[in-house]
Amino acid sequence: MTMHAPHDPIDAAAQWYALLLQGRLTAEEGAAFDRWLAAAPANLEAFTRVSETWDALQERPEAMAPAEPAPAEPAPEVRRIDRRWFLGGGAVAAMALAASLALVMIPSGVPPTAPVDLRTAAGERRVTTLPDGSVVTLDGDSRVLMRDTSQSRALELAGGRALFAVRSDKARPFVVAASGISVTATGTLFSVERLDDQIQVELYEGGVIVRSPAHRFEQALKPGTRLVIHGDGRPALMERLLDDRSRAWVTGEVVLVDETLAIAVQRVNRMATRQIEVDPAVASFKVSGVFRSGEIDGFVDAVTSLLDVRAETDGKVIRFEPGRR
Repeated sequence: MTMHAPHDPIDAAAQWYALLLQGRLTAEEGAAFDRWLAAAPANLEAFTRVSETWDALQERPEAMAPAEPAPAEPAPEVRRIDRRWFLGGGAVAAMALAASLALVMIPSGVPPTAPVDLRTAAGERRVTTLPDGSVVTLDGDSRVLMRDTSQSRALELAGGRALFAVRSDKARPFVVAASGISVTATGTLFSVERLDDQIQVELYEGGVIVRSPAHRFEQALKPGTRLVIHGDGRPALMERLLDDRSRAWVTGEVVLVDETLAIAVQRVNRMATRQIEVDPAVASFKVSGVFRSGEIDGFVDAVTSLLDVRAETDGKVIRFEPGRR
């Protein structure tokens, strides 16, 4: 089957979601779905919206109705979405499309899957649909481990950064662990990032609860906020996200807003084949700017032009050291 995705993200998301529910994607179609998700943040947001709407419909039986009178003989359980109930706005188009497709309900009690090990190398980005329908986008040089069971969806961010578009399932919490903290969500869109001396959690939609037994705190986040948990025991810091630029890395940009050079280099290195090291003497220098992922020369030129920093290289590794100004 060839999937021709419509131009509108909501329409395309509804088609992809219908195919995923039926479990009929070939390997080629699966790769096409991953490319579509990675092509633009709007695609990932549209897929999350359609997924959450379908979940809401399942919780409202009166909004689900068979398209025709019940057949005389037993038939597989197939339900159609009633067009009368849906989210407003642009989602109406997706509703009409979904209503025209027979969506086979995934049976409950599916046995637990084997552990999932997702990883990327430096310079690589990956979008993966998990067995439960949630979507994980990995930055370069990142790793996520997952075990999906009948009781929970437990993940660990072992390194780097990941964006999670969570399919709602109130009976099975979606929990991401990273360096001693846990982030619990039901259906939402958020990211978790591991840095050398801190963890950053950003919430874009929905709600999450961040817990840290070692730091003895539990914090609920609201959309549009970032929680920074320091590894040295300092109190966590809550920040307001300025705009959607914080997740521009999904589409190939590194956006830095008054970041330390140490953090900036960690983010740039994830999508670079040549790596940068930072002398501790300049690690706390602040840098801002927008850079294309993988274009390391432009980043190095900007840093050495704006800061009292010089770049030394042995041909493989670039090292930022104190300048001579």
